[in-house]
Amino acid sequence: MIHPRRGGAWRIAALLAAVAWVAPAAAPPPEGAEVQFRIGEPALLDLLRAVTPHTITVGTSLLGTDLVLSDPRDLVLKDGKASFSIRVKGRTLPLEQVLSPSLMVSYDQDLHKFFVVVSSLPLRIPGVGSIDLKDYLPRVEIPALLENLWKSGDGPLGVNLRIRRINIIDHAVEVGADASFTSA
Repeated sequence: MIHPRRGGAWRIAALLAAVAWVAPAAAPPPEGAEVQFRIGEPALLDLLRAVTPHTITVGTSLLGTDLVLSDPRDLVLKDGKASFSIRVKGRTLPLEQVLSPSLMVSYDQDLHKFFVVVSSLPLRIPGVGSIDLKDYLPRVEIPALLENLWKSGDGPLGVNLRIRRINIIDHAVEVGADASFTSA
């Protein structure tokens, strides 16, 4: 079961799978079975809205507080990073601010997996100072294999995409994947 505080990686997988079949190819595919597609800022902003509100706990149980992230807007994809605005409100602290997080996609060579990583999420706490909430948000795995089952005339058809590259370019995320088709 996906825990609501852990980001819902399955939602990212569902979005990537849906866009893979709806979005036009970014460029003609090279020889072989590579599929290329782009996910634009509006679709990714919809994804952010779908996974919020999102609660994170900052601090220890005795001195900790829950912060609720909500209302993402103004998403900009550029130069390998995603930035946007998001509202944060404290549950036990009288705190309400608009934050400007910065996200990036990283590839873990040891695990052979892509992750979304928060590279910056500064929060000002009046009378205390600033903390970077990135330390309280784990990286989110992007599934390496997207599987889908289509019903065709003679029976089900398995469509599998193995993600090979993900790049954040101006106003879009560009994805390249190896495609394979199987009868199920």
